[in-house]
Amino acid sequence: MFCSFTADYHTPKDVLEFIDYPKFLKVTKLTYLAAYDIGNQKELLKLDVNPEVTSRGKHNMKTRSLFENTR
Repeated sequence: MFCSFTADYHTPKDVLEFIDYPKFLKVTKLTYLAAYDIGNQKELLKLDVNPEVTSRGKHNMKTRSLFENTR
C-alpha cells in the first residue's frame, strides 16, 4: 500500500515520521473492503484470463517458478 512520496522515499533517510497515518488508514480500509467485497461475490469477476475457470479454489492456481520465461 502507498500513502505518499517524500524526498527521502526509499533512502536511508526514509523514516516512520514521514508516513501519513490517516491517509494510510484510509488506503488500508479501502483495500480491505474492496478485496472483501470482491471475494464475497456470488460469481467470479468477468476478467478471468482463462474463461474455463468457473469456480474459486487452489485447483485453478498454477504454480510457476519466478525464473520461468526469463531467457
